[in-house]
Amino acid sequence: MAKKGCLWLGVKHWVFFWVLGFGCGGGAIPPPSPPPRSHVNPCPLPDEVRVTERACIRLSGTKWRISAQTPSGLKEFEVELMAGGRVRANDHPAASPGFDEWFLDQGELRIFLGNRFVEYRARVSNGTVLGGLASNVQGERWEFRARRLRVSRRCLGNEAQVGGSADEPICYSAAGSRWKVEYEGKTRTMILEASGRIWRDDQGDATKEDERWEQEGPRLRLFLEGGKKVFEAEIQPNALDRLVGRSEDGKVLVAQAIFTHPGRRY
Repeated sequence: MAKKGCLWLGVKHWVFFWVLGFGCGGGAIPPPSPPPRSHVNPCPLPDEVRVTERACIRLSGTKWRISAQTPSGLKEFEVELMAGGRVRANDHPAASPGFDEWFLDQGELRIFLGNRFVEYRARVSNGTVLGGLASNVQGERWEFRARRLRVSRRCLGNEAQVGGSADEPICYSAAGSRWKVEYEGKTRTMILEASGRIWRDDQGDATKEDERWEQEGPRLRLFLEGGKKVFEAEIQPNALDRLVGRSEDGKVLVAQAIFTHPGRRY
């Protein structure tokens, strides 16, 4: 009779006992397990990515050889992830840090080449090899692999060394960078084009040819107002998103980097 009663109770009142968490044998249903703790802690530097619970790697200054079977055939080339989110690549004769860029998007490496014609994306899981997907503006997609190379060179004359060592420097080029510039009570947007020309939003395509910029190591010069006003600024390794320039007559120019992507400029 006890077993029948238990069965009858279990059939008739199963909802009641399920809600209370008891069965005929007594005992509560254990509470659900808590969700696993996240081990993805932010890395100390914005250009670092976490590869293990205890290890981060810095991507600025790293060099990679990419191999990909593209729609036009097998392609192999090298990319160097420079400071400031710029890329030095040899995938095309006209490749330049002024056109190519990279950034981290929630731990995913994104590399844009050919003035954003092609994008290479990879989840960084270690510091030696990469594997991911690439796509272009025409909608074509393909897989690629990359292996890390040793960077054994010095920064060029028109670049600033902002980190690393003498044997493996981290270099920065201002080519292609975009800035919100304030001086003489006005705010302007400027692009330091790869050609050395300065594009300004208050002049657009009518920007004068003699408004230009040049970089010599960490020193940056801006030739504005038809080349008559020259501002000099020193590139600071720990503040690549900010410039403070001064002219010979004591005028001050303050520039803040403008990001064209959701990641940070390093």
